[in-house]
Amino acid sequence: MFYILRKKLNNERGFTLVELLVVIAIIGVLAAIITPNAFRAIEKGKVSKAVSDLRAIGSAAMAYYADVGDFPWSKGHPPGEPLQNGSDPGFVRKPDSSWQTDNPNIGYGGNLDAWNGPYLERWPSQHPWGDVYTWNYWRDYPVPGTGTTVSKAGIVTLEDYGRIPHASLEAIDRIVDDGDLSRGYVFYQNGGNFGYPDSGTGQGFLQVVVATQ
Repeated sequence: MFYILRKKLNNERGFTLVELLVVIAIIGVLAAIITPNAFRAIEKGKVSKAVSDLRAIGSAAMAYYADVGDFPWSKGHPPGEPLQNGSDPGFVRKPDSSWQTDNPNIGYGGNLDAWNGPYLERWPSQHPWGDVYTWNYWRDYPVPGTGTTVSKAGIVTLEDYGRIPHASLEAIDRIVDDGDLSRGYVFYQNGGNFGYPDSGTGQGFLQVVVATQ
């Protein structure tokens, strides 16, 4: 009986050191193959979400313009008030902005009584890389590198601060515009400088121009 028990135990021995090393090596190879693909898939999903957000904001802006006759003013104005980054400029709720039309120096051409929203279900609180979308209104805006000036424009800004990979910025530009971050209706700005890279500061932002022309 002792012989049978010992034989059974020998047959149920664990992995040898060599076998464990082989298993670990296989896991390492699989991880090296799978991990980069997983990260690429995650980043691709972030790009798709950002493009979806930008297209939704652009469509809302054009519908707002069709009703009101102008784009919403920059959120956080009039001058002297803090700029409220990452909040709805008037696509979800009718803006309380009588100062725009009462002040002749502003030159706002919209009729807020014609507001017929909401044009968005909600303003996206964050872009996929963890910072905010900001809306700004411009008049006589020179589209970078095109020689074109648009009379009225809304600028959607994706705050970056080093969070958005260069490849993702380029991917957004390719899908929405022309793939050139230094010019066009989608461009990257580092402080006062157009284009990418951002000189290592990570203090830039991607801007998307919404205009009727």
